[in-house]
Amino acid sequence: TWLTGIDVLFLDQLFFLPPFAIFFTIFATTGVAHAFNLIDGLNGLSLGISLSTSFFLMVVAWITADALIVLLCLIFFLSTLGLFLLNFPWGKIFLGDGGAYFQGHCLSWIAILLLVRNPDITAWAVLLIFFWPVVETLFSIYRRVYKNKAASTADREHFHQLVFDKIKTLKIFQNSSNFANSFSTLLILPLFIVPNLLALIVYNNIEYAAVTFFILLSLYIYAYHRVKASF
Repeated sequence: TWLTGIDVLFLDQLFFLPPFAIFFTIFATTGVAHAFNLIDGLNGLSLGISLSTSFFLMVVAWITADALIVLLCLIFFLSTLGLFLLNFPWGKIFLGDGGAYFQGHCLSWIAILLLVRNPDITAWAVLLIFFWPVVETLFSIYRRVYKNKAASTADREHFHQLVFDKIKTLKIFQNSSNFANSFSTLLILPLFIVPNLLALIVYNNIEYAAVTFFILLSLYIYAYHRVKASF
């Protein structure tokens, strides 16, 4: 199985060529796997986004009566929930690089199966469900290239890290880094869920889903610069 299109006219024509379709599918799944590792910076953050992603993929699958995808998402959600309860808020167990890559890899393939099995679902809606890890990764690459650094160079300028660093400066959290860590997750997780909710509204409308994505992208960039400027 591989992607048969992404609802971008000039690119969709290329998906009729199996080599291109296979290459793009590998590129997309690899990118999503890396994205989930990149956002694994706070207690419960990557796991929380995995829970939200699998839940909303499951809802879309339920709307389209795709029982197989509903079952896959449910299995993934429940297994991740068990790990989340141990990871958040006290960090009793950690996801690790391998776990984050595994989560991103599984979710990306579930999403591909959902798209291939249900052509009425637009890829833009699925992108909204994966909005935060994907946008965070793309913006991180842009930020590093803009600063003449290698795209793979690590930094501490991710959105969640900026929020965490800001929270740590508050007097109530100065003696408890772990509390500040978990509170940062609580503070920003609702922001991650907004694109997921909107995806349910526009899941079968290419134009609305694409416009929604770019509006949220603009809001993300604005919020990022506002948080960074507060230091």
